[in-house]
Amino acid sequence: MVKLVERNVHIDTVEFGSKTSVVKNTLIINRDELLSLIKESSGFEDVRIELALPGDNCRIVRVADVIEPRIKISGCGQVFPGIISPLEIVGDGETVCLKGVAVVETWQMASQVPMVIDMSGPIADISQFSRTNNIVLLAQPLKDMSESEYALALKRASLTMAKYLANAAIEVQTDDLVLYDLNNVREQRESELPRVAYICQIYSIQHLAETLVYGHNSRNIIPTIIHPNEFFDGAIVNLQYDNMSITETTYTYQNHPIIKELYKRHDKDLLFTGVVLRNAPVSLIDKERAAALSAKLAKVYLKADGVVLTKEGGGHPQLDLDFTSKKCEELGIKTVIAIVESLSLSSGGSVNDMTLFNSKTADALVSCGMEEQIEIPKLSKVIGDELSDMQRVKEIEKTPGLSTDVFYQGGLLSNWSIRGILSQFGETIFSTKEY
Repeated sequence: MVKLVERNVHIDTVEFGSKTSVVKNTLIINRDELLSLIKESSGFEDVRIELALPGDNCRIVRVADVIEPRIKISGCGQVFPGIISPLEIVGDGETVCLKGVAVVETWQMASQVPMVIDMSGPIADISQFSRTNNIVLLAQPLKDMSESEYALALKRASLTMAKYLANAAIEVQTDDLVLYDLNNVREQRESELPRVAYICQIYSIQHLAETLVYGHNSRNIIPTIIHPNEFFDGAIVNLQYDNMSITETTYTYQNHPIIKELYKRHDKDLLFTGVVLRNAPVSLIDKERAAALSAKLAKVYLKADGVVLTKEGGGHPQLDLDFTSKKCEELGIKTVIAIVESLSLSSGGSVNDMTLFNSKTADALVSCGMEEQIEIPKLSKVIGDELSDMQRVKEIEKTPGLSTDVFYQGGLLSNWSIRGILSQFGETIFSTKEY
């Protein structure tokens, strides 16, 4: 039986001090010790750490990933297996989580879509990462580093930071406990409650990097059953730095909103039977294969009466949703698709443009919001815009017309470019209304 207990320690604020510790819900960080740890594990030209706290008149820019500090104190393996910890299957035992804190990576190479987090102003009311106490990592790549080498080094550094910070709370009194246990769902087949599975489609199509599964690139994986608790221990990690706006953060995987909602309703109005993890292949035959295998796993092994479908990424992964929905319905499984309407801004905002597909089987869709232009104000401090002259030239070549003036002066910005507003897994306060 796989059971996971989250031991949550709530953090109200963060400050630098002589010893890394948690005192009365304040996280104190020995900055020099943390910097030494990062420099030991990853090679960078230079490394700095800054704090950005809720209410600060500052903007974090060039945001890459966001990670919640966690560490396992019992059970198999350790957080972020296959990357900074030995490769063991995780998801059971006890895990300490620092709530209200996030490690924020900044990407100090040329970027296609630089992301931002505002710590105050109107954006702070609608972005979840404006409400976390953020420890910001600014790591300069070595001059001869490739993008892939920098991406892996940055990921190892940020995950090492997250584990180090959570370690400070191991002996601290827990504020609350959360148990994640599927209660022998395989033995509950006589229940009248509907059996619901989740098919989680992760990012796998970019040339730079993809979502990591136990430290392995997701490009060539086939659909597989994964225990939902494995998400909470960092088995799934974001490593996509080319177009960051259309991928989920590691923080969101660690606190997966659909999985947590299915857990809340488990054994009440449904039986949550498990998760099928799959990618979004490029070729048509691979899409058809992944759809058929995903549906088979949900039907034959998870005994699902219904499934929730989500995707990560941009346009053509929508087709995988359609193919998978059709295969599930053919097997008698009812399907619901949750999706961000990323086409709506360019198409005029009609519900008819919500998806790239038009299918009779995809007749239950939940909107996770849509792309929109948002006015962001000028803030007094900007953290994270530290590209070298060489990288700035590369960025202009990579994305002609890209201007970073909005970082400093404010202006219109797509909500896709603001971390913590839109989520393809439903972690958003927005939906869509046609009028």
